[in-house]
Amino acid sequence: MSYEFNEQEEEFIRPPDQVIREQLISRRTESNIESDMNADIRDVLEQSMMEYAIAEIEKQEQMEIENMIREQQENRKKSIENFMKKLNNLTKFDTKANEVKELIQPIIDKYIDNDILETDKQLDENSTKKVKDFMRTIRISSSESSILEKIIK
Repeated sequence: MSYEFNEQEEEFIRPPDQVIREQLISRRTESNIESDMNADIRDVLEQSMMEYAIAEIEKQEQMEIENMIREQQENRKKSIENFMKKLNNLTKFDTKANEVKELIQPIIDKYIDNDILETDKQLDENSTKKVKDFMRTIRISSSESSILEKIIK
């Protein structure tokens, strides 16, 4: 088999296609995509910065609330401290004082921790009467007396 080129066969040969230069993404489209991505990135960054700022503000507010609660507990503890010292001294000598201390100590702890509501009734009537009678026998300031009245009811 010999392949020789003759002019008759040339008629059957298709001429080559014209060269077409194509771009899958035009420069204009590419820049639009980049600008859209940059805009999206900027939006995400702004959103994350806002979320971070909000989280910082919430953290600061939480710390302020905790400080206020701690300060309130300290103030409550100081307001009742004198009475508790007197009560502790009396429990060494008086059994009635010891009974009153056993009744009132958990209530005072709740008061200091701010776990007590003014509408809660903490003691039954007999216990309340016993504590009030005991409070009349010892010397306490009017502020301590009003605090204890409010706590015990």
